[in-house]
Amino acid sequence: MAHSSQASGRRPGLRLAALAAAGCCAFAQAGEPARGELQLAWLDAAGGFHAVALAPDGSSRPLPSAPFAHGDEVPLGSLWKLAAYARLADNPVREGDYTCTGRQREEVYCCEPGQRISRGAALWRSCGLYFQPSRLGWDRLLLGETLQALPPSLSVLQQAGGLGERTRVPLADWLAWLGRWPAATRQQAQDDLAGYWLQGPGRKALGEVGGRLRLKTFTLERREPGAAGERWSGASGWTREGTPLWMAARGSSAQVVPRWAPLVLRHLDAQREAGQPWPAADGGASCVEVSFFSRYPLQAIEPAPAAEGVLPDGRWRVRFANGVQLDIESRRDLTWRRDATGQPHLLGRFTLDDYVARVVDREGAGQPAAAAQALAVAARSYVLANGQPGAGGCLAIADSSARQRVAPRPPTAAAQAAVRHTADLVLQGAEGRYHSTRAGRDVMAWTDAVRAAEAGQGFEQILASAYPRATLATAGGRGSQGCEPLPQAEQWLAARRGRWQRLLAGEAGYTAPPPVQVCRLQQGRAHALRSAARIYAAGLHSLEDRLTLVHEFLHLAFSGHPRGADEHFIEQQARRLLGVD
Repeated sequence: MAHSSQASGRRPGLRLAALAAAGCCAFAQAGEPARGELQLAWLDAAGGFHAVALAPDGSSRPLPSAPFAHGDEVPLGSLWKLAAYARLADNPVREGDYTCTGRQREEVYCCEPGQRISRGAALWRSCGLYFQPSRLGWDRLLLGETLQALPPSLSVLQQAGGLGERTRVPLADWLAWLGRWPAATRQQAQDDLAGYWLQGPGRKALGEVGGRLRLKTFTLERREPGAAGERWSGASGWTREGTPLWMAARGSSAQVVPRWAPLVLRHLDAQREAGQPWPAADGGASCVEVSFFSRYPLQAIEPAPAAEGVLPDGRWRVRFANGVQLDIESRRDLTWRRDATGQPHLLGRFTLDDYVARVVDREGAGQPAAAAQALAVAARSYVLANGQPGAGGCLAIADSSARQRVAPRPPTAAAQAAVRHTADLVLQGAEGRYHSTRAGRDVMAWTDAVRAAEAGQGFEQILASAYPRATLATAGGRGSQGCEPLPQAEQWLAARRGRWQRLLAGEAGYTAPPPVQVCRLQQGRAHALRSAARIYAAGLHSLEDRLTLVHEFLHLAFSGHPRGADEHFIEQQARRLLGVD
């Protein structure tokens, strides 16, 4: 078992000359990782520092950890960009994108000549030119909450001169600082870092890693005698729950991180199962209110609750007007009330993760794992696209075969594991519709997903087959799902929506949507995101572009009605509004 100690500030420790001369990620006291070995360090939820060396078979050995935790320093490598990112995230004024000219060699990590790169993509692609202090006007940037939380041993990162690949920091203090990032800034960084797995070298391991790791990679040349051309690589960041970690091995980051990340997750899961303190999952950024059995009138709840309101912990039985009975279970997350006619109604309020896991149990099953994971992504995408604004900032959705069916009991461990594995992942470019047995255009069949999983496909392959025009993104709103505003398109929509409202007022199911934000489409096909009142589109360059904007606007306007999923009806209305019939 790894040694544990409190990581609260830097303590004195021995640093050997060999380490001072090294341009890699080795620890002098712990010893360099052997070939085929990974060094892994993390902080548990109580602040305890842990360090092990992992072997390819998953076995581990503790690293000598008193000096390792309290004195040894590691070179930051490309991790300095996390400090620069944090400072930018804390400033109210948005810096400009970086435009590639083709005249600098380092632009290979950024973009093609003539293209631009934004902050989030620059972080996961490791575009150092974006974060250069001289470009950003470093001294004029506010020193916000994230960098104010630096321990004294890391205060050098507040200064432009303290940022660089050879800057050395005590590892335990570095991890402690990652653990103190403000929740909003950390979530923003995690959403952006997901791009490494969704679009970058990590795609090869996406099926095994899912949405569970959000890491910034680094690669450094070793400088010891006889090590010419050899490199150390690794990554640092967080698990989705917020556990700070650092890992390193020999080789390039494109080799090291995808290869070792699944083993890192398995090791950390084993530590949690063994009782190590672990951050509590937040259950997703949203909560969901469910109106149960919306198409089947209830007659009674048995035994009869003492009063309307929260159903106490325990098992209950609901009896429907048609005589059918069903067992349910409350963990004080179910409530009930009577309407004016005396009919009881059952409501649930769940975290987004809990809701999605209940859908997996009701619409599919927790096994096989890859099929359950694909269904979790589809169900998450669907509720975020179709949920209506509810009380307390929750999304409101009916438990119905016309929407998604939700299990009226706590989710199984297998369904929870599927949701945890695909944390925050959604479809971009598809609504996430599915059916038990019948596949269709942008409709996944559960039976097809099961067969594909049993044949060895991962969840990402299952989704790519079911939704060929969609891509994976995060639900958080940055990264692939972020918004580069298109103000001209927004103004064009705003100037016409009054006339369109008059034309559509008599159409069943029409509801005027809130003010719509139009975002530049980076990949996939144009689509509307109901939960954020956004349209992702190419712009206003052609009649086809304008038709697409109106088409997606109508998806928002009819999202509370079955007509909103009728592509033929939506396209007819779009052409009518533009007068191109």
